[in-house]
Amino acid sequence: MRFWDLVTRRQIGDPLDSGVLNLGSWMALDPDGTVLATTSFETDYAVTLWDVTTHRRIGEPLPHHDGEILAMAFSPDGKILATSVRNSVSLWDLATHARIGKALDVSSWALAFSPDGRTLATNTADDTVALWDVATQRRIGDTPPGHTAQISAIAFSPDGTVLASAGRDSTVRLWNVATRAQIGDPLTGHRGGVTSVAFGPDGKTLATGSTDRTVRLWDVTTRQQIGAPLEGHGDVVTGVRFGPAGKTLATWGGDNTVRLWDVEATVDPAHSLCQWARGAFDAGRWREYVPPGPAFRPLCPH
Repeated sequence: MRFWDLVTRRQIGDPLDSGVLNLGSWMALDPDGTVLATTSFETDYAVTLWDVTTHRRIGEPLPHHDGEILAMAFSPDGKILATSVRNSVSLWDLATHARIGKALDVSSWALAFSPDGRTLATNTADDTVALWDVATQRRIGDTPPGHTAQISAIAFSPDGTVLASAGRDSTVRLWNVATRAQIGDPLTGHRGGVTSVAFGPDGKTLATGSTDRTVRLWDVTTRQQIGAPLEGHGDVVTGVRFGPAGKTLATWGGDNTVRLWDVEATVDPAHSLCQWARGAFDAGRWREYVPPGPAFRPLCPH
């Protein structure tokens, strides 16, 4: 495992040796980027926490799990780690390394905390999403059937009102968290199963990755694709994540690469042009840089 400076594209420090990691299993980074959770090499059933700055282990591994770990997720405040095995999901207090209450009775391989940390979403064996109250560990609702194949990934919008689910049926569906009702028609366009999904920081844009080796951007309000697919990966895209400002998208996949995309020009071309022209994208520049066809229209506020 290697850490990278995104500005210089240079590796930070030495890599974590695969001798202490099970690189075939899930990993998770806490919200402030200081703690990394990995599956231990010694056993698939334990989680090791790492200090990202020093690359050293933090305390002892979390106690023995009941099976191979399928997914992990940190709560927004970084105090709780959710882990899933084949037939249950556990919540762990990271201050004490103790399990919180009883395990949640659900078979899940996709986990997501709501932005306020009060709700945990899990996929289910029935291809729906279950919502859980983190404090009481009670199941508080489920989305109705919609996906026709396994759900691969789930994500909450930044304001917590919308949940996105990505499926092997090549669709992404948006759900109203309060009512659990589907919002409009599914997002379609991928030619393979959708493996990953992420909201931009403003909640207006959604990114998805797929087994078709492409990444797509979507307008959450209209549920329409934004621009052409992002192509470049030579194998399945397995993860997508926006940078804090939403201008950069990181994607990674089965081709053993991580790719960084400047998505601002695609998501908000007018704003991008105005920044490039320093607010002076006038009729002259329009004729010089815009392909023939569209008539000039003012883009930049005076």
